[in-house]
Amino acid sequence: SLALRLSTDQGVSLGIEGLTIADNPDFSKEDFFTVKSINLGVDALAYLSKKQIVVSSIEVKSPKIILIRNKEGRINAQTFVVSQVNAPSFFPSADSQESRKDASSSSAKISLPPLLVKSIQLKDGVLIYRDKMFNPALSIETSQLFLNISNLSLTNPFNFSIEASMFSQAKNIGATGIAELDMDNRSLKFSNVKVSSDLS
Repeated sequence: SLALRLSTDQGVSLGIEGLTIADNPDFSKEDFFTVKSINLGVDALAYLSKKQIVVSSIEVKSPKIILIRNKEGRINAQTFVVSQVNAPSFFPSADSQESRKDASSSSAKISLPPLLVKSIQLKDGVLIYRDKMFNPALSIETSQLFLNISNLSLTNPFNFSIEASMFSQAKNIGATGIAELDMDNRSLKFSNVKVSSDLS
């Protein structure tokens, strides 16, 4: 179900419940992704007054992802990535090449408006990894997954913390640190990362 709410105090909020994405049938008949609910709040007034996209909160409850690697080494998540359109087989003319250069240069100049996500919380998540290249197949489950990100920005570093349970009924692994998005290189940088674990 999908719910959209508007208010002058809390801005725009969007709620999704019971979202399910089926797995590629070549890998399994299970669901690849399920989530109990996703709630997102947007401060519309911040964009109108400051031209800045401010997301007050993103809350994801009980997400579950099942990653599967088959005997050929392919992972089911790869099949959900949309491939880029192949280039035409003929050689383009000089005019078309110039027009493409102009289009690419103009698109490169387009910049995204400032974005700030004040809070991201993922609660009670489950990640299951199955590797069929092993015989018998290897299966690892990470549960009670909790992720917290504060003040996520496209330009500035932000804090994160994560904890979960592996081979245990209690949370026994975790990490905290600072992350920063590198939009030019499409990468994510980490610093001051502290990892804790107790797999005994």
